[in-house]
Parts: sequence; C-alpha cells; structure tokens
Amino acid sequence: MRDIPPYTAAIVQTPLYGYNDRERPYDVVRRNAERIARLLDHLVELSDRKPRLVVLPVLALSGIGTALRTRGIVRHVNRDEVALHLEDDPRLAPLRDVCARHGLYVASSHVEKHPAMPGRYFHTGYIIGPEGLVLRCPKTQAPTSSGITLLRDIAEEYTAAFGPDAILPVADTPIGRLACLVEGEFLIPEAVRTVAKKGAEIVCHPTAQIAGPGRPPTPAVQQTMAYLNGLYWLSGVPTAEIVEDESERIEFQFGGGACIVGPDGALRAHLAGPNEGHALAEIDLAYLRRVRPEQAKHTAPAENLYRTLYG
Repeated sequence: MRDIPPYTAAIVQTPLYGYNDRERPYDVVRRNAERIARLLDHLVELSDRKPRLVVLPVLALSGIGTALRTRGIVRHVNRDEVALHLEDDPRLAPLRDVCARHGLYVASSHVEKHPAMPGRYFHTGYIIGPEGLVLRCPKTQAPTSSGITLLRDIAEEYTAAFGPDAILPVADTPIGRLACLVEGEFLIPEAVRTVAKKGAEIVCHPTAQIAGPGRPPTPAVQQTMAYLNGLYWLSGVPTAEIVEDESERIEFQFGGGACIVGPDGALRAHLAGPNEGHALAEIDLAYLRRVRPEQAKHTAPAENLYRTLYG
C-alpha cells in the first residue's frame, strides 16, 4: 500500500437550480455544469490549502424537484434528455476541464443512462478526476424517484453487464481509495460495510438534508458510520433549490449540515445551518491506516456468525 501525503478536502453547500419553464432540460444541465465549474475554480483560488477532493450536493447539475413539489406543481421532464452518459457526455466537459486544471477529484450524482443497459435509468453517484470519470455508483436500495431503477431489483442483470465488483464499487486513485454513496444509502450499514470491506478509505456522500420529525439524526449517523468502518466521510448538501416557473421564483430551503468526519468519528469540519459556503479539512490516510485496525477489533462483525444469522 503506497504512502499518500496528507492533503486538503472540501465539502460544499450551494443552491441547486432546477428545470425551469424557459429552457430545455438539456440546456439546464449544461448551464449548471458551467456554474459548478466556476464555483470550483473560485474555491481553489480562495483556499490557502488547495483542495484535492471536493464533494458537492446531490444532483448538483439538475436539482431534485422538491421546490416544485411543495407547490403541487408537476413538471414532466424527458428523462432521456436529462440523463447523462457519465463517461463522455459533452455537458460534463466543464467539470472534466476544471478537474484536469487543478488536479481535483469531484463528487456529486445525476440521473444516468448507460449503453450497456438501454431503457434503464439510474440515480448514480459519480467521481470525476483529472483523468476523467473514475467511479460511478448507482443507488442500490434507498428510496428514489419513479422511473429510476434500483440495483436491488436487477442485481444479477447489472453484475452480468458490469462485472462482479460493480455494485458499490471502490476506485483506487492517487488520493486514496474512494467510494460514493448517494443520499439515503448512508442509512444502510451493509452498504457502508461493503465499501469498507472493498478497501474504501474515503466515502463521498452527495446528499440533501431536511430536518424535522421522523428524519434521521444525520450527523450522528455519519459519525457512527465513519467510526464503525474507519473511514473519512465527506457530505456535501444544498442550501436551497431554486426554480423559475412562469417567471415566478420558487425556493425551497434545505437544512444545511455539510460535514467532514474523520475515521475516528470526530467531526473535522461542519457547516451548521443553510448558509452557502464550503469547509476544508485535512485527509491523513496514514492516520486512518493506524486507527482502523485498532477500531476494527471492536467493530468488525464475526462473519462466520452473522453469515449464518442473516441466512
């Protein structure tokens, strides 16, 4: 296992801009990619410690649709026009360029279509680096929009198309072994345990957080998952979703809470509240590799026992 010097990572809170009634959805995605690329350029220029890894909110190039749903507005969007071919979609060129320019790795998620599975649409977490796309990880089972395929429903078909390690993959990169879990996937201990068993050192978690009764205690879960699996955990969240509808500006406020958690469960950076901004923290993989084995003595399950109990 090669030595990787400590480096800086960033989590971002920024608004999402959803589909409006004046532009084609294709153009909204393209324009959002250009906006995010400018944001990343600005983040690098502002930072004394230049980040190598940045985690953005979920669906940073399209929005979620929450703002319209709160008004009871249903906008039918052509999913084939919205979906990205993550490997080579021209709308992602601004992100590929900014990653190459600054040596960045950037994580978010989007609706994905893939030529290996025509007619299927996934909500896929992705990481783009200086070398292009380094990881794609569709949702496995967390609730999602209608028309989106979850991997639990097509596991055999999906692994036949992409290989045995395609579900919950891990990418070996110059900044460490990276995984990407989208939104509510972080509430599934088996999903986090799976990427940790595959060697993940850092989990990128593009998400959106809404507070209120019945909602998960998100920071507590993030810290717990980081500690139980000896991982760095980076969550990016939106401040709000903004949509123009018939020339009216509709805005839905999210709860904020972007964070970076260390492999010891300690909160290294946190943006409390819904204000726009970013936060930085050091990623020290040598430290992770020291504490993980000690913690695992207390947290790693006895596989022979639980394999039998799970049936």
